[in-house]
Amino acid sequence: RSFHDFLKEKSEEFDKLSSHIEEVFKSHAPYRDALASFATLQRDHIEQQFDELIETIQQRKQDIQQELADTIESYATESNIMTENLYSSWKALESDFKEANFSEFISKTFQQ
Repeated sequence: RSFHDFLKEKSEEFDKLSSHIEEVFKSHAPYRDALASFATLQRDHIEQQFDELIETIQQRKQDIQQELADTIESYATESNIMTENLYSSWKALESDFKEANFSEFISKTFQQ
C-alpha cells in the first residue's frame, strides 16, 4: 500500500466525518433556534422585571419624599399654632398682671 493510498483513505474518512458532523449540526438546528428563542424571551422577561422594580422603587421614593414634606409642613403648622397660642396666652397674662394690683397679689399669695 502506498502513501498516496493511505492519504486517499484518510481523506475519505475525513470527508465522511465532516458530512456526519454537518448532518448532526443541521439536525440540531431547530433545538438551537428554540434554545436561542427561549434565552431571548427569558432575557426580555428579566429586563421587564428590572424595569418594573426600578419604577416601583422610584415611585416609593417619591411617595416617601411627599410623606416627609407633608409631615414637616404639618409640624410647622402645629408649631406656628402653638407659638401663636402661647403668645396670646402670654399677652393675656401680661394684661391681667398689669390690671391687677401687684402688691395685693403678693400679699394674698403669701398670706395663704
